[in-house]
Amino acid sequence: MPLAYALNNNNLEVSLYKSKVVEMDGVAKRISIGNPGVADILILRGRQLYVVGKALGTTNVVVSPSSCPRRSRDTSSLPIRSTKSVS
Repeated sequence: MPLAYALNNNNLEVSLYKSKVVEMDGVAKRISIGNPGVADILILRGRQLYVVGKALGTTNVVVSPSSCPRRSRDTSSLPIRSTKSVS
């Protein structure tokens, strides 16, 4: 799996209008967001994903590493939950 983020099968929680950086083991070739209305995802330097909470809700991002063939099963799905900021 290309994602090195320690999720323990939980959602990545990001506060509304805040951001987090997710570290990966390898370089991402392609990313796809399930609901672009909930979060924005950008690839930073190939090995990092920048996640911004845009609206309250849940979505996921599918990451395909650059070393994986087009129809490979070596992709990862990262669940994302955008929540209210607790300050």
